[in-house]
Amino acid sequence: MRSEQQTFYRPLALILFLGIFHLLFGYISSILYSQWLYLTLCFPLGLLYGPAFFLLVKDLGLTKPDRGLWKHLIPFYFSCFIFTLLVFQTSLRYQYHFEYAIFLHFFSLVQLVGYIIWLCPVISPLLVQLSTGLLRTATGYALFIVMLGLCMKSLLQMVVNGINMHIQSQLLMLIYLFFLLSVSFLLLIYGQVRRNNRNQIEGSVSKQSRAFTIPTPSKKRTTTRKSILLTRDQEIAYRFRIEIFIETLAFLDSDMNKDKFCQLVEIPSSHVASFLKQEFGRGFNGFINQLRLNYAARQLRSDDLIYTIEDLSLICGFSSRASFYRNFQTEFGCSPHQFRFEKKSAV
Repeated sequence: MRSEQQTFYRPLALILFLGIFHLLFGYISSILYSQWLYLTLCFPLGLLYGPAFFLLVKDLGLTKPDRGLWKHLIPFYFSCFIFTLLVFQTSLRYQYHFEYAIFLHFFSLVQLVGYIIWLCPVISPLLVQLSTGLLRTATGYALFIVMLGLCMKSLLQMVVNGINMHIQSQLLMLIYLFFLLSVSFLLLIYGQVRRNNRNQIEGSVSKQSRAFTIPTPSKKRTTTRKSILLTRDQEIAYRFRIEIFIETLAFLDSDMNKDKFCQLVEIPSSHVASFLKQEFGRGFNGFINQLRLNYAARQLRSDDLIYTIEDLSLICGFSSRASFYRNFQTEFGCSPHQFRFEKKSAV
């Protein structure tokens, strides 16, 4: 849950609560019905931690949509089948229980670590955007190594000491904390990047002029004209991708069109018009033109302007000088020359 958007990641919350319930149920079983404790501890819930981490990354809009989520659950389904055989087949349970427990916990740990390493290239760009990115990266790697070392230590103790329920419970707790730490770190840096992007956008807005106004979400949302209903997760992902689009100045590309925009921000073409109208109060062309004009105004106000005003029209992505002047006049009520003279005079 993130207070700024009041968003609740239901699948992630479900896995977190199931993990807590699994640990508590094991503790209760050790007191009330200890002979079934080893079966409680061997339920393959740990095989859901890796897919849950991937699902969170996907829901945050950091990866491309993946409809084949069932593929990530195959190890869990297979382990559930083996777990069921152990429950109902006494001979198999007494013969292979220890080997199954060792393999299950080892594979759960390897799977979680594998997902984290696999998704590191997706998460790394978030760290780059932070001013304290190096420190956060070093801290994250250090905690990662420490938790992994503790898990491996408990796993080795379990192999050496045989069927030890205390060590097994400790290992399950460590794997759960490893998962919780990974999720918390991801949400922490994601939230920080969003706040930094928002502050940069707000900081670029001039209090004295509309020149620095970058489109912000419209406060007045009209649902009557909304042709496509988006989920809250989709809206959050779309906003984040558009913030990245604005921050990287991709709108300056003179060849930018709706299809290229959809490909860059990974928003379906059928969603673009309604989402931009809902969030920014403009269609696609109006949204791109306003970004370009705001960038041009920022350059005109700068003391370090290295372009002529005529060249600035091409730099900002307009097809011609006339188009740039016409749109600038409409947006700011004056020509680019007048705008620069007035701002320099005010200084």
